[in-house]
Amino acid sequence: MNALVLGGQSIKHKQWVRDVAVALKPHFEAVVYLDYMHWQTGEADIDLEYEIFQAANLAKSLGNYVIVAKSIGVIVAILAIARGVITPQKCVFAGFPLNVVESSLPEVASALKSLPPVTFIQNGADPLGSAGSVQAYLDSYLASGYNLKIILGNTHDYPDFNLLVELALR
Repeated sequence: MNALVLGGQSIKHKQWVRDVAVALKPHFEAVVYLDYMHWQTGEADIDLEYEIFQAANLAKSLGNYVIVAKSIGVIVAILAIARGVITPQKCVFAGFPLNVVESSLPEVASALKSLPPVTFIQNGADPLGSAGSVQAYLDSYLASGYNLKIILGNTHDYPDFNLLVELALR
């Protein structure tokens, strides 16, 4: 089994994807991560369509793989899966950005039905979507076929790489 890591929008996730990859590497044959174009160009916002294309290119050579993603990387993965351009065996999603989805990305709701087995990790008081709000949203559009791991926290950070590895290996 291999792994594809997708980070959040902020440039700080350039290091996060590398740290997650290092944590996953002893347990997977190949681990790759996506460096978003806007991290290099300095632009503020991610180009979702471009990054979906880039994720699909990375996934082509992986065979069987799991996706580990955070925040906007979760959205890249969900939309790419729904479009059939990536086909992971399972997903681990940290920090579902519910506020962004509800305000700007309504297509995510219908795309959720395309997901393989998935575990969501959400801080109880994540400022982009509390665990309770995320659970209500997922129940509305996904109903079953997912696990939600609620952790204590009032941040949008997800630095517990051991937890990500543990869930990716399940």
